[in-house]
Amino acid sequence: MTDKYENLLNSCVNVLRSCKKFIETNIDDEGQQQHLNILNDIAKSYCEEDIEHKRCQAAIDKTIDYFSINSDNDFTRQVEEVYNDFLNQEDVNNDYKQHPIWKRINRPKKSEANVSVDADCSLLVSQVFQPPIDPITKKVIEDPYRNQVCGHIYDYKTILNYMQTTKHAHTRCPYIGCNNNNIQVSFLEKDDQLKDDIEDYLANNNAH
Repeated sequence: MTDKYENLLNSCVNVLRSCKKFIETNIDDEGQQQHLNILNDIAKSYCEEDIEHKRCQAAIDKTIDYFSINSDNDFTRQVEEVYNDFLNQEDVNNDYKQHPIWKRINRPKKSEANVSVDADCSLLVSQVFQPPIDPITKKVIEDPYRNQVCGHIYDYKTILNYMQTTKHAHTRCPYIGCNNNNIQVSFLEKDDQLKDDIEDYLANNNAH
């Protein structure tokens, strides 16, 4: 259920990002802001729904743990009562503008200078740029996806396999010292600029 939720949420966010790009590219200034306001209202509702979803899920997990630990005792408390107690203990953070979904949709645009790289710049990148190493395979990351929560980079196929094979309920970020203990597919975003840099680096180094 969690994977389906995250995949669906990720698809919805990607649709919003595509819509925003279309609005900024094809709608004139007069109507653009109106459409962007509507889009941001939808983004806000996604953030609020996800905040509440995670709050409820945390309470459910704690409820399951509670009855697992107390399995030998008489169930003098109803499940709903225990769940509501844990739910009320969960922090309520309504600052949607700090939510990763909001940041993904409203991240600053990359400047044209950063996006376009000519042949000379490609050579320069290969000389000074050090490609990221995947923390799991210890190999150069070729399909980089950035975790919007902790900022770490993973190779996409590797991190998906890592998430599927982990034995724990939540998947911890594989970078040593990272406090992010719940990687989610919905918060992984492809880094096209980094991928271009990696490809330039590999092409120039392979040429030598």
